[in-house]
Amino acid sequence: MTAMRNVCRELGIPNLVVHAGWRAGIGKETWFEENKAFYTKLFPEMERTGVNVLVENSTKANMGDMYHAISGQEMKEFVEYVNHPLLHICWDTGHANCEGVQYEHIMTMGKELYAVHINDNRGKQDEHLMPFMGTLNMDDVMHGLLDSGFGGYFTLECASGLRPSKYWLGDRYVFEADTRLSEPQLFMQKQMEKLMFEVGVYILKSYGVYEE
Repeated sequence: MTAMRNVCRELGIPNLVVHAGWRAGIGKETWFEENKAFYTKLFPEMERTGVNVLVENSTKANMGDMYHAISGQEMKEFVEYVNHPLLHICWDTGHANCEGVQYEHIMTMGKELYAVHINDNRGKQDEHLMPFMGTLNMDDVMHGLLDSGFGGYFTLECASGLRPSKYWLGDRYVFEADTRLSEPQLFMQKQMEKLMFEVGVYILKSYGVYEE
């Protein structure tokens, strides 16, 4: 972790997302207490490097019965509970899409929102698809970001449009007689990344906030 923050500092990267921990059998109060103790251990390096550490929201689709901060209100409550000037929030739109609409959550986080992970899904599972491949409403998200005064980067986290045969979201059925088409190829990924960039540009230009 120290090395990662040093790299962030040297490259001029202001924020580093560090996921909170979780475990079965605990509720909100204990989760807050244990994760405050965890992030407190990072304070010396955060202060030495000046790199912000960001906490990310999750979704019941990932957590099941285990508690994790999910809503904008819970995220804001947690960073205020920890109370350090370099600890803030990253909002994952895919996690949030599994929960419902996002505008009010983004508005609630307000100035504590320092980064976004833009990705889509079909509302049932955390899939990391690009916008418009699922049910995410980008107008909902964009109005929240603009109305809340968000000034961070528009970061796409959409790596799952093409999936290898063995994957955490589910393995592809194996046809033992022939596997020549079992894996996506590099040329496909290059085209997907080009499309992701173009989709991101389209979204930002549609709201007049695209910067070269």
